[in-house]
Amino acid sequence: ETEIVRFDHLSTRKAGQRCFVVVHMHMPASWSLGRAAALRGSVEQALMSAVPGLRATIQLLPSDVEAHFDDPRDLI
Repeated sequence: ETEIVRFDHLSTRKAGQRCFVVVHMHMPASWSLGRAAALRGSVEQALMSAVPGLRATIQLLPSDVEAHFDDPRDLI
């Protein structure tokens, strides 16, 4: 199995001086939750270090799952 991590469904917003980003991280099915959570934490910290005032949230999903939204406001 290929160890590819994919990011999609990126959503951003700003409230006052704070910026927010929400993104889906699709991980290989063979990964443990601990491994995926560790990578998620590293990516969130890297984003927040690169952009002062950013609050990053990454939702974990298996690589074979696609999230669909009827309303773009559901991404916020």
